[in-house]
Order: sequence, then structure tokens, then C-alpha cells
Amino acid sequence: MPKKILDIIPPEDISALPDVVFQQEQKKEGFAEQIHKRQIDSKKPAFPKWIILCLIFVVGGALFLHTVLAKVDVVIWPNASSVKFKEIVNADPSVLAVDLSKKIIPGVVLETEGELTKEFFSSGKKLKGEKAQGTIRVSNNYSSAPQVLIVNTRFISDGGKLFRSKNKIIVPGQFSDNGKKQTGFIDVPVEAAEAGEDYNIGPATFSIPGFAGTPKYTAFYGKTSLPMVGGFKGEVAVVSSDDLDKAVKNLGNTLKEELKKSLLTKTSSDFILLENGIYQEIISQKFSAKAEDEAKSFNTTARMKVKAMVLKKSDMEQFVVEYLNTQIPEGRKVYKDSLKIQPFLEQTDSKANKLVIAIEFEATIFDSFNEDSLKQSLLGKNLNDAKTFLTSQTQIRKADIKASPFWLRNIPSSPNKVDIKLNIFPSQ
Repeated sequence: MPKKILDIIPPEDISALPDVVFQQEQKKEGFAEQIHKRQIDSKKPAFPKWIILCLIFVVGGALFLHTVLAKVDVVIWPNASSVKFKEIVNADPSVLAVDLSKKIIPGVVLETEGELTKEFFSSGKKLKGEKAQGTIRVSNNYSSAPQVLIVNTRFISDGGKLFRSKNKIIVPGQFSDNGKKQTGFIDVPVEAAEAGEDYNIGPATFSIPGFAGTPKYTAFYGKTSLPMVGGFKGEVAVVSSDDLDKAVKNLGNTLKEELKKSLLTKTSSDFILLENGIYQEIISQKFSAKAEDEAKSFNTTARMKVKAMVLKKSDMEQFVVEYLNTQIPEGRKVYKDSLKIQPFLEQTDSKANKLVIAIEFEATIFDSFNEDSLKQSLLGKNLNDAKTFLTSQTQIRKADIKASPFWLRNIPSSPNKVDIKLNIFPSQ
């Protein structure tokens, strides 16, 4: 057993022993009590720090939303109605600005030229006959004297087809070649007596009926080594006067559309080109065939000049707004986004230098009010009181207020946090 400290205290100090032992025991008991207390405290559940942080975040966020991001949207439906008008206006390129009193708006004259060639098919028909043609070698086996044959001398084939010479001819007489008698001959161009494919015959032997009943009938004869060709009888296509007129009209319409596009490329999207306000003139035209010419098709070339006056949308809108302001009651305004403008050509001169235009337009007009003054009247008001105030105004038909965050009950005192929007259209 281990010894305690008091076991080695000298005998002469025994008198002090009880106080020392008592003090040491007290210290031990106090130390043990502290340890026990700490153990008890460590067993108590601690409050989580993340919950504290969340509470701080939520409270801080709510304050931030309420003070910094607070916003109110006010939607107002003012008293509104639709109006329609029609007015006659002059468009003149010599003026530079809209003149309501004279009912004049500026115009811009544009001009361009172009040329186009196009093929067209012939619609005309006519009956046509072509005579077959060929060459006959005419032989003189009669004498050494030459024989004259007049124009249109007849030649009849062994198949009974009649052909005639196209020119006066002289058939050479017989001649001697190395002591042998040779037949004189000549090639004669001929054509059939009638048109038609029946005369397109193959190689044949021909007699001259003019010599019938004489010794020459058998002594003069003709032969072909190639067939007769070109005989025809039937309907063929021809160019008619109507074909030429239609070709010019077709080319004119095509050129007009192409040149119209060319005009529009010279302007911006703010310009309007009235369809009937285009002046066109064909400067020149050429045809590859004339009326009654035999042809299945023909080419037509036309050159055209196009001139037009374009109008600026902004000028028409300015005229309409100025006109409406003279017609609507005081205290009302024109809602520009509602404008619907439709111009129609009433009259133009022959060269599109001036236009008379009918402008049909409609718009929504509404009761106006001072938005800044109205906003100042709403600042700091309770939402319900603010809505009651708005609907009590004679210019306002309906009002709605939306607040953010949702628990906001009063309109902020800062004008920057209040947004007023107008819903103009009367049907909404």
C-alpha cells in the first residue's frame, strides 16, 4: 500500500496535522465538485448556431426587401374611345414639310429605266404548200445540134408526177470522143407542178411531153440519181398582230414589277409606294419577226422608264396627329401606337409629278392627366386608400395596384419606387 504524505511528517508537527489535513480535503472536495459541475454542464443541449444565422438572414432580407427593393406598380385605364376620319391630301415634291392648313405633305419622285428581252410563241396559223425540188440530168441522144428548152418545160416521171424546169436551158448535142459518139447532157433544176409530200419521189426516169408524137420524144429524156425533196402541204405557225401586242404588254408588266423593286431599293422602310401611282413609259421596242411571218416563236425587246412618287410614313403620321389634335376635345390625347393609316390614290397627273391622296385613319384617344402630380399624391398612402383615390378621378375608368414585397401595405415615399403605366385601349 502506497504511503500518504502525512505518514512521513515528523512527530513534532503532529499538532498541526488536523488543520492541514482538513484544508487539503476541502481542496479535493472543491476540485471534485467543479469537475462534476462541468460534466453536468457539458451534458446540457447547446442551441444550434445555423438556426441563429438563418433567423438573422431572414430578418435582414425582409428589412432589405421592405426598405431597398420595395416597389409599387400602378396600372391605370383612362377613359378612352376610338375615332375615324378621312381626309384628302396633296402630295407635292416641291414642299419640304407637312402643311396642315394647306393639306399638303412632301413627296419624293424616283425614276429608273430598264430593258428586257423575252421569247414568245406564235399563235397564228395558216395553210402552206411547198413544192418538191430536185435536179434532172437531161440527155440529147437525137443529134449533134443543141436543143433549147424554155422555162417551165415539163418533165413527167415514170410514176406520172409532173415537174417543170425553173430556167431556160440548152441541152448540148451529141459529140465524138475517141471516135465514139457520145450523148450530150445537162443537169436541170426542177420543181413539182403542185405542192405536197406526194412529189417527194425517189430516183426516176423522166420524159418530155412537149416532144410527144415526134422522134425527139424518145431521143430526149431525163433521169435523177437523188430523190426529190421539200414537198409539203399543211398548217404552219405564223406571228399574228395580236401576238406582238400581247408580247409588248407582257414585257411591260414584267418590267414594271422589276423596276418597281428597283425603286424601292432606293428608299428606306419609312417610305410608301402607292401601286396606282406609278407612271410607266415604253421608250423602245423591237421584234425578231413581223406580223404574218412564218415562225413558231419570236423575241421581243422592250425598254421602259418608270417614275413614281413615294411618301414618308412619318409625314403621314405627323399630318394625321396634327389633324386629330384639331378635332378631339380639349384634355384628350392621341395614343400614337394605336394609329392605323391607309392611303389611297385619288388622282395623279400623267407623269406622277403630283398626287391627290385620300387618307383613311383611325386612332384611340384618351383623357390625359399629369402623371408626376398624380404620383406625388399617391406617395405614402395606404394601398386601399390609394386605389380609392385613383378611381375617384374623373379621367380614370379603372386602376390596379401591385406591391412588392407582398406584405407591403403602403406606397413608398420615394417617387422612384412607384411606376405608373397606362392601359389605353378601350376594350381592355
